[in-house]
Amino acid sequence: MKKVLKLFVVFSMCLSQLFFAALYSNVSAIQDDDQIVEEVDQDNTEKDTTSETTQDESENNNGEEIENNTVTEETDNLDSESNDVHVVQAFNENTEKEVVNINESWTFTNYDNKSSTVNLPYCWEYVHPTMSYIPQMNSKTCTYEKTLDVSKYKNKNLFLKFYGANKNTVLYIDGKKVGEHVGGFSAFIFDITEYVKNDTIKIKVETVNIDTASIPVNSDFTHWAGLYRDVELIATNDAYISTEDNGTKGIYVSQSFSGNNAIAKIKTKFSSKGNENKDFKVVTTILNNEGQEVSKNEQNINLLANTTCQENVQELTVENVHRWNGTKDPYLYTVKVELKDMEENVYDSQTQKVGFRTFKVKVVVSAINK
Repeated sequence: MKKVLKLFVVFSMCLSQLFFAALYSNVSAIQDDDQIVEEVDQDNTEKDTTSETTQDESENNNGEEIENNTVTEETDNLDSESNDVHVVQAFNENTEKEVVNINESWTFTNYDNKSSTVNLPYCWEYVHPTMSYIPQMNSKTCTYEKTLDVSKYKNKNLFLKFYGANKNTVLYIDGKKVGEHVGGFSAFIFDITEYVKNDTIKIKVETVNIDTASIPVNSDFTHWAGLYRDVELIATNDAYISTEDNGTKGIYVSQSFSGNNAIAKIKTKFSSKGNENKDFKVVTTILNNEGQEVSKNEQNINLLANTTCQENVQELTVENVHRWNGTKDPYLYTVKVELKDMEENVYDSQTQKVGFRTFKVKVVVSAINK
């Protein structure tokens, strides 16, 4: 009887092993089939991507050819829909300013004189906080260069805006020094209008990773050298919301409250490169988080000739304001400022997000046995 039971157990184990082996074989086959399908799909995707790229390249090649290949590349970049181009039609007198991201295709040359093509942001050195204050050990200079087609901006004012460069920056246009910025932790802008003489310009940016004259010389956080944020080309008419205001948008919002109504005091700075004083309208609108208009004010301004950062102040009231409350309720309004001539042509516009809230610090007295 015991021998029969042993034989039965052995036979059962064999059947179980055969069953699981067959099951594993089927599962593996299914996985292999899925993998084959995925690979085929991937191959098809790669073919589609290649086709789209070829089509894009074909469309770009239909454009105007320029002898300098680099200039042709930059022209294609400006005309490409994939780039951050604010206005793509021809620039005219009554058009708002145009803002173009120019991050792509810079020639980077390091301190060993080795060059490569890079897209911004591009940092070229990590500086350890404990070493950053020793300039003889770390001080180096690297350059970023780019050729740009600016032929569509004839008779316009041109600016280059840097959102962050560490740590000292010197800008050249066609070999002529435009200016220098000291410090690595704020946006800054250069007016290059007077330096643009041709349809194309060569931009050269020198960045130095260490500076012992600016603050902070040393810190407890990482420093990265070079152009570590976006760079933009800005084209304006002779009247515009100030771009020269230390890299800001030129709009400042302060607030107070009357009951549940918010009073927004909006200061906007304007610049003019015209040779005569001219009357304009400043139209300021506050939109709620859903994009609906909740307050509006229109005011005339006489913009002085050849002036920079002329201030204009307006007060707008937002009734039954929805208050900003940090991560619990991060509700934001949008302030939109438009500069129009007396015929309602928009010369410039700018927006600024704002959260309405109050903040109070209560004094708490600590006492023992009182």
